Amino acid sequence: MARVKNKINLRNQLGVSQDHFALWLGISRSLISMHETNQRSLPTDAVFKYSQIHLAWQNFEAIWEATEKRTEESHPSRKFLQKIRKLQSKKVLAEIELEKLDDLPDYAKTIAFFTHYLEQTTNETEQLICQLTIRDQEKERDHVRKKREALKTDIELINRQLEVLEKKQS
Repeated sequence: MARVKNKINLRNQLGVSQDHFALWLGISRSLISMHETNQRSLPTDAVFKYSQIHLAWQNFEAIWEATEKRTEESHPSRKFLQKIRKLQSKKVLAEIELEKLDDLPDYAKTIAFFTHYLEQTTNETEQLICQLTIRDQEKERDHVRKKREALKTDIELINRQLEVLEKKQS
């Protein structure tokens, strides 16, 4: 089973369909399929071509990885800038969330309204509705208050992190 996975893996790493890989090896697509499921062996010419492709891919990967590593080492500012951009994005998202909270109802006002209405009504159903609404509004108010404080804290922490990074940059 491991051999089958390796056979398919090379083709997938190269991003090649069975049809194209078969053309590359000079065989039929059905033979590729049977080879990948260990039902048939490849002809000698196809094995030789497969080995060449596999070796070329391994060599290319080694060069690619070495180049990537050198690029990262020679451009540390790229990662640094990515970190700054990520923090700035987080800050913008937190600020948007904070603005959304400002669009929510004024819970103090709605709670006061239902409390006032509760005092005025004698209808038991209306009283029950007012009591439940007041309870729900108080829970929501407390939840929003906690969320607002958490977002403000997040923004403060992000601002501090950005300050530190900007000092390092200069």
